[in-house]
Amino acid sequence: MAKRTLAQKKMMPNSGYWLAKADEAFMVQFRGLPCEFCEKLGIEHTEGTCFHHVIAKKQSKSLRYDKRNGIVLCPAHHKWSNDMAAHSDSVFVVQAWVDFFKKHFEDRYNWCMSNGRLKYRFTYREAYEAIEAGLTEYARRQHD
Repeated sequence: MAKRTLAQKKMMPNSGYWLAKADEAFMVQFRGLPCEFCEKLGIEHTEGTCFHHVIAKKQSKSLRYDKRNGIVLCPAHHKWSNDMAAHSDSVFVVQAWVDFFKKHFEDRYNWCMSNGRLKYRFTYREAYEAIEAGLTEYARRQHD
């Protein structure tokens, strides 16, 4: 089978093209914001921050672009800290992250745990268009 052209990919609303566009449009909103963990610890840190999904993207397509399903983290608290990191190889380091998140962001933690199975039907193209329009997928659905 021949490779698809860019024009063909654009015609497919759930193609990798639209997934990449929607992911980038969503994530760019959080770059340069302060790490929410560092703020709670009294540390000023904003370099290289990104959005961490509490309910993993592969677990819930519906929450992939929902701002309530995440937190802004610096690289240390996202992946590289030996004390507390969301994606560490150490079970203890990840558990420290979860415990800190539960304690300091209780409302968001509870929302994530209660809504982890929400189902919205959308294509990645629709998600991209909603993000570009300044709406989260959830907000767009509420206005339909």
